[in-house]
Amino acid sequence: MIGLTRCRFDPSGIRFGACDMRGDLRIWNFDASQDSLRPVVTLASSSAVANDLVFLNCATLLATAGVSASGLYARVKSFSTGDAGAYSLAYSARHNVLVSGGKRGEIFVFDVRQRSIRRSLTAHENTVKSLAVDDENGILVSASTDGEIK
Repeated sequence: MIGLTRCRFDPSGIRFGACDMRGDLRIWNFDASQDSLRPVVTLASSSAVANDLVFLNCATLLATAGVSASGLYARVKSFSTGDAGAYSLAYSARHNVLVSGGKRGEIFVFDVRQRSIRRSLTAHENTVKSLAVDDENGILVSASTDGEIK
């Protein structure tokens, strides 16, 4: 992998994925076998940079966020976040929404079932580099490249 951008475990802790600056996504089984040294899946998730990934509910459905000059990086469903791309992702299993952070401080909330934007807002002046969801308390936390946390 060239320029690792994010690494995450699935909700069960059985698999983990990593994405990189070339737009590649790899998934490994997390166990003690010799086979776990090699990825079980390797995908080109976007044509440029894959900034983040998140597993949705289980290890078989995941989302990636990236920036593509051509705009041709959707594998199943693509949500438009404007021309600046997506830089961070979080998933709320309780509400079944995917949250995306953008380059210009935008946050988009996508309804996974309806495949539509539920809400959008500008939360920061700089790139939203990290998102976290606390499903138990219904809290979304965002952090930007200038160190601001909301």
